[in-house]
Amino acid sequence: MLERLLHDLHTQVYFTKRNTLNDDMFAVAHGIDPYSEEPRRLYENISGDVGMHFDAHGINKGDQLGNLVALLRDGIDPTRAFYTAPFEVPDDMRAALAAAMGTSGGTAYKGGIAVVTAGYDEKISTHGIKHVFVNDVYQELVPVLQQRFPNIQVHKLSDQKMVLEREAVKYATEHSQTPPNVVNADAH
Repeated sequence: MLERLLHDLHTQVYFTKRNTLNDDMFAVAHGIDPYSEEPRRLYENISGDVGMHFDAHGINKGDQLGNLVALLRDGIDPTRAFYTAPFEVPDDMRAALAAAMGTSGGTAYKGGIAVVTAGYDEKISTHGIKHVFVNDVYQELVPVLQQRFPNIQVHKLSDQKMVLEREAVKYATEHSQTPPNVVNADAH
């Protein structure tokens, strides 16, 4: 029932925004509000110092919703390659990591329907998915995905900074470490 609702919401967004959908998702992935008449920031991206501690995988090909639901429901298909990259990286590491990871910026692609991550300093392949960051263009999916997958934290992509910084601070506190370059995670 919830998967049918997800499909219906996805279809509604697709047909409402189909002419600009890919451009809108790309803009949101870069923190830009695609619906503002004047270019404006929708959110601040997570810093590379924090984002590099989160193993991530972007969902951006084929039947994106179907692929996301299958991944969350069934886990990683062991018969297929599953590539991950950091959620974000420091600018000075971007070029080197792009070549090593085989991604354009050394990070997981965020211009699709969603990005999944493991927890802080964990790998998706061994620890599983902890967070799903749904592109804000599809924000209507967030509560339904959260209800369908209650053991996974589902957020809008624009909440990445708040969510990941909080987790970084929590991890650092629990392990008596200094959090990486977090200005004020409690202010979020």
